[in-house]
Amino acid sequence: MRSGTLCPLPEGADFTAAMAFEIASTNIGITWNYTTWLNIAFLLLAAGLLARF
Repeated sequence: MRSGTLCPLPEGADFTAAMAFEIASTNIGITWNYTTWLNIAFLLLAAGLLARF
């Protein structure tokens, strides 16, 4: 293993920064599912209650 790195790779591993960027870029984006809408609904409810009381 290469020493002194945060994420040690075994000797002979062929992993480049371009590969890391490709992996990271596939997870970019916001997904809107039912929990997103529930969170928005409860935030609106909480805001309404705070304004009322």
